[in-house]
Amino acid sequence: FLFVDFNEAAERIENIRKEAVLGRRVTDVFPGVKEFGLLDVYRRVWKTGRSEHHPVSMYKDERIVGWRQNFVHKLPSEEIVCIYSDETRRKQTEEVLQQERDLLRRVIQTSPAGITIVNHEGQITFANSQAEKVLGLAKKDITQRTYNQPDWHITDYDGNPFPDEKLPFNLVMATGQPVHDVRHAIEWPVGRRIFLSINAAPLFAQAGEVSGMVATIEDITDLKQAEEALRESEENYRRIYENSVVGFFQSTTEGRFLHVNPALAKMLHYESPEDLVSSVHDIASQTYADPRDRSRYHEALKANGYVEDFQFKVRCKDGSEV
Repeated sequence: FLFVDFNEAAERIENIRKEAVLGRRVTDVFPGVKEFGLLDVYRRVWKTGRSEHHPVSMYKDERIVGWRQNFVHKLPSEEIVCIYSDETRRKQTEEVLQQERDLLRRVIQTSPAGITIVNHEGQITFANSQAEKVLGLAKKDITQRTYNQPDWHITDYDGNPFPDEKLPFNLVMATGQPVHDVRHAIEWPVGRRIFLSINAAPLFAQAGEVSGMVATIEDITDLKQAEEALRESEENYRRIYENSVVGFFQSTTEGRFLHVNPALAKMLHYESPEDLVSSVHDIASQTYADPRDRSRYHEALKANGYVEDFQFKVRCKDGSEV
């Protein structure tokens, strides 16, 4: 097969002048054509007269490396014509996109947060492995549900109905904006209640309209239970602090009260804890009968980390001592 014509587009693609090609064998100009598979196509088309498409493939020789797509036809003159395009840039772009997709897929699958995708109709179309753990369902069961299906048993944390318009999907679809830390509870098929924190962002179609939502879902049940336990502990402590017959106080090292309980205020003849805190500007001189006791108290605290059975006289608001 000898070249009888070579157009400008081919010159640009292969970076070779037409004069350097005409009259030469195809295999001399493009020594990789046999391994490329195109030479066999030439032979079949010339023999049968039937046109063939040689799909996008990598061509390589000592001078050229690139992706090419070829369409080969036989002419009435018994010559064959090859119409081809350089697909290198497109293939490189596809490879970059594929790498990005692979990276995104790995990130999604290994994410410590559950990730779901919801389409425009509200159907869940994707859930990663962590979403299965958070939602208590297999992926195939999750993707058979809508975002607000009654089977979720969606409530607020106190068990009250959760407004549908405040669900992440409806907020995102209505505003086209992300939402953060939307909190509600769901119920697993086994009856266990789970507290969720959800962040969500819109997905956009090519025309710019919102086409769905991607959401990260975090199970904060343990955190919520820990917060509740801490709140109860603080309430218990406050009840003890407020109702104890023993005086409690918190002070600075410089000698100012920060907090005192009612028992201590009463013990020192002040009208209220607030009265005691606001009235005393120097604990050593105003509340210790002997200010040196304050120093001894500090030394014992510094040496042992605590003070036990430390006895001293205090001066009350009216000047009396106890």
